[in-house]
Amino acid sequence: MKKVLKTVLILCLTMTVLLAMTSCGTVDNSSEPASAVTEFFDGIANWFNELGDAIMRFWQSLLDWFRQLFGIKPDCIHVYDNNCDAICNECGEARDQQAHQWRDATCTNPKTCKICGTTEGAALGHSPAEDDGDCTTDVLCTVCGAVTTPARLEHIAHADDGDCTTPVTCTECGWLIIPAWEHNFAGDWKMDAEGHWHVCQNTTEDMNCKVAGTKEAHNKGEDGKCTVCGYVVEVLPPHEHSYTVADHDDTHHYMRCTCGAIDESTKVEHSATSDNDCTTDDNCSCGYTVTAAKDHVAGEDDGNCETPIGCVNCEQDAKAGATGHNDADHDYICDNAGCQITVGNPPEDENDGIDLPIDRN
Repeated sequence: MKKVLKTVLILCLTMTVLLAMTSCGTVDNSSEPASAVTEFFDGIANWFNELGDAIMRFWQSLLDWFRQLFGIKPDCIHVYDNNCDAICNECGEARDQQAHQWRDATCTNPKTCKICGTTEGAALGHSPAEDDGDCTTDVLCTVCGAVTTPARLEHIAHADDGDCTTPVTCTECGWLIIPAWEHNFAGDWKMDAEGHWHVCQNTTEDMNCKVAGTKEAHNKGEDGKCTVCGYVVEVLPPHEHSYTVADHDDTHHYMRCTCGAIDESTKVEHSATSDNDCTTDDNCSCGYTVTAAKDHVAGEDDGNCETPIGCVNCEQDAKAGATGHNDADHDYICDNAGCQITVGNPPEDENDGIDLPIDRN
C-alpha cells in the first residue's frame, strides 16, 4: 500500500511540473504583470494542500477498512475520569483498580477520595459558637476552631446625645461603653432675664453632658440683684446708708445699714458683768453671750458632809451641805457619802458596842 501511495505522489508531482512548464511557455514575460506570477504559484500551493488532505483521508479510510476486515484494534491512549476509575473513556477497556477511599467531609471541604481527589456532596460549613455580644472578640467554629466572625479592633460608640443619663453603646454589637450617670448640677449659675439654672458638669473623653437643670425665677434683693445668682434684676438709684439696725458679730456690736454696711464709728467690743454663777450666761448689753453657762465643778471635799463644797469656776456652792449626820448602822461613823465624821461617843474598849446592838434610848 505504501508503494502505491508513493507512486501516486510521484505522478502528481510530475503533472504539476508539466503544467508549470506549459504555462511558462505561453506567457509573455515582457507584458504580464508580476502579480500574475504570484497568483499562479499560490494556486499551485493550494492545489497541493487539497491534494495532501485528500490523500490522508484516503489513507485513513483504507487503514480503518483493513482493521475492520482483520479485527485489529488500534492502540488506545487510555483516558480515565480519575485514578480510581476502572473503565477507559476512549476504548471502554476495564482495568483493575481499587474503590475510592473516602475522607470525611469537613467544615470547608466535601467528602474527598484520598487516592484520586474525587469529591462527593458539599462541605459541612462552619458551626459558629454562641456570640458573646462583644464585637471585639472573635466568633469561632465549634467544630474546627476557625474564625467565623473576626473581631473588631475596638467598639464604635453611638454619637453622644448630650445626656449623661443615656448609656453609650456600640453601634455594632450594643456593648455598654459608658454606663448611665446621674446629673451633677453644680458649678456656676447660668442666667438670663427670666431666671437662673445649672448645667450638668459630667464630662469625659467620649461624653459631654449638656443637660440644663430646672430653671428658677430670680429672687430680687434690696440691692436689685438676685439673692441666689447675683443677676441684676433691677437697677436701683444710688444708695445712701442709714445706720439704723443694731447688730453684732463674735467680737463687737455696732450699727449697720439695711444694705449691710457697718458704721465703724459705732463698733464697741463686747463686755459683760458676771454674777459669779457659772451656771448662768454672761451677756453683753447688746444681747451677745460673752460667756456661756456651764455646770458647777465641785472643789475639794473636807470629809464633813455638813460642809458645802464650793465650785472651782465660780463663787457658788457646787454641792450643798447635809442638814445633819446619819449613823443608821450604829458604827459611830456618818453614813453620808464621803463623810468621815465620828457620830456619838464610842466606848473606851474598841470591841465594846461594835458587835452588840446599842440601845440609843
